[in-house]
Amino acid sequence: MLKLSSISLVLCSILLAGCVSAPKVSDPSGVDISVVRLTSDQALMSFGAAPTDANPYRTPGGMMMGYPHELIVLRFTVVAAKKAQISIDGITATGSDGSDVAKYYYIDDYTNYVTSWQGDLAVKKAQVVQDTYLPGDHFQAWLGHHTYYAVLVGKNPIPRPYQAKVSISVDDGTPRIFTFDVAGK
Repeated sequence: MLKLSSISLVLCSILLAGCVSAPKVSDPSGVDISVVRLTSDQALMSFGAAPTDANPYRTPGGMMMGYPHELIVLRFTVVAAKKAQISIDGITATGSDGSDVAKYYYIDDYTNYVTSWQGDLAVKKAQVVQDTYLPGDHFQAWLGHHTYYAVLVGKNPIPRPYQAKVSISVDDGTPRIFTFDVAGK
């Protein structure tokens, strides 16, 4: 009798844990996605602002040190109540005349870019990229809450105004479009 109660208790706990671990989502696809463009300050705070912090989402010395590139850092939050296929249909940044002002770097390209900074923290920064960056144009969303980053690299300063745009879809459904208008300085 005691064994049966113990087994029932364990099974009940497993079932309840399964229900609790599935996040609530509002999208009918079973996957909520949000994309935000991080300001320079937000990018600093995400992985550390001190020069000794391995933050690959800021340029060495910041914008004021005359570094030749400016970064557009995007943070993707994926909350999945079920396993799904995520497709990145496009990540662009265009000026008011329609010209490209920054280029999206895929994970390996951005890892190589970060390691080219020649600093003591280059290897640690590259590891942070490998651990946090969008894994590719098509990837599996697993159950739960996941955060990814993506970067567009442009000439410093990127000409203003510009618009960053992300098109992303779940299970080949209707694309979700996120746009970020950045005004002139």
